[in-house]
Amino acid sequence: QRHLPENVTLQAIPAALAKAHQAYGVKDAKVVFVVNEDLRNFADWCQLEYALWQTHGVRVVQRTLAQLKQQATMEQDGTLRLDGSEVSVVYYRAGYGPEDYPTEVQWDARGMLERSKAIKCPSVDYQLVGAKKVQQALARPGAVERFLSSRDSSKLRSCFAGLWGLGPQEDDEEIIRTAMASP
Repeated sequence: QRHLPENVTLQAIPAALAKAHQAYGVKDAKVVFVVNEDLRNFADWCQLEYALWQTHGVRVVQRTLAQLKQQATMEQDGTLRLDGSEVSVVYYRAGYGPEDYPTEVQWDARGMLERSKAIKCPSVDYQLVGAKKVQQALARPGAVERFLSSRDSSKLRSCFAGLWGLGPQEDDEEIIRTAMASP
């Protein structure tokens, strides 16, 4: 009989968010889930929200970046507040692509969240390094060598997969020719 491997995500993510909330140190603070305008992926974030409350007693609110721009405030000491409550953790379920920032409103909200002392998940640097365009830029010759020794750069590059972009300022013709010659 075949079995699917156990998926511990619904326990691991809430446990990690609860640990971050605990580390923040304000018991009555809330966790904010930053969500898309169209509420994509609501089924999985609702399960995470439920697990955070049921297992860890941590309250969650969901807001879009536009809503956060209107409803959240940041105090001089960096405390982020939403609906009168302090925010301990900002968990990004949205904000991963250009389509999530159609106006300056979303950018302003993101800037406020990033400047706040609330714990961000993921951090902006971790979020950026996961972007394919950033990975593509780091894969270019000489890019990682600016930051690492030759030995470390070589070791890191041994883990890189090939990344090729299509679009402005890319070598599209050569990429297409190579792909067509060896599909």
